[in-house]
Amino acid sequence: MGLLHIQVLMMMPVLSDVTGDVLELVVRGDLDRERMDHHDLRIVAGSGGDLVDSDPGSSLSVHVVVQDLNDNPPVFERQRYFAVVRAEDPRGKEVARVRAIDKDEGQNAKVTYSLNRRQSSEEGGKLFGVEEETGIIRLNRR
Repeated sequence: MGLLHIQVLMMMPVLSDVTGDVLELVVRGDLDRERMDHHDLRIVAGSGGDLVDSDPGSSLSVHVVVQDLNDNPPVFERQRYFAVVRAEDPRGKEVARVRAIDKDEGQNAKVTYSLNRRQSSEEGGKLFGVEEETGIIRLNRR
């Protein structure tokens, strides 16, 4: 068997190793879906010097899809939200709406809302409720 030269043409840094009939590509470093969600590689094999002009049958195109990790915390649109509640406001009245965005994708980007009862006074914790899916804060009672 003659010497086999392999060249990997791509944008992402990899280490390559040929063992028998298997080419193993190992990514050096992290892939971040938020920066680049896919990579296209062209692997060219040949026995000569200039692999770029090799026989098209000696190349392989590989499409790598980077899956999302839950690596981004949700970020609220504002640092503080203010609301005015009057004594005569009815129970269930919407008093505020909070919104957060998560840069992740799919289920990892899903944001749900809740009130931290441990950081609220007992009275304040019972006075308001938040809709888990929408972030709408409502008056629980008068």
